[in-house]
Amino acid sequence: MDSKRQRQCEMCGAAGEDSDECCVVFYGIWSIVIGALCLISGVYFTVVTWTTTAATDGKYGIMVVVSVLATVYAIACVSYIFAGIFMMVGRLNHSRRIFMCGKILSYFFPIYTFLFIFTIVVHFVILPKICRYVNKTFR
Repeated sequence: MDSKRQRQCEMCGAAGEDSDECCVVFYGIWSIVIGALCLISGVYFTVVTWTTTAATDGKYGIMVVVSVLATVYAIACVSYIFAGIFMMVGRLNHSRRIFMCGKILSYFFPIYTFLFIFTIVVHFVILPKICRYVNKTFR
């Protein structure tokens, strides 16, 4: 076995499987990056829809609804960013409370954006490994 593959086996515990800690690090970074990228679009859509609503003096009820949905989307993006930060800080400081706060905050964005499919799929694939990590690390 070459040294790269051997290091991978040592790091992940078994060939072809990612360790729970690797998945926690991935999901923390994923949450921060995806949350930040989606926040850019969320803020843009919020500004555009509220500007349009103000320009039409709120005559169109659907624009008010879209404006509120865009604002909630931006808030969900911010919560996803904080979820990633809290999970990473909780992992580094071995703090169950901070880590669990990040884990709970990470639920809102995938649920709100379930039509994107990839966010909810990544969430459900990583969630069992995060739960195992919590049970192993924070007994």
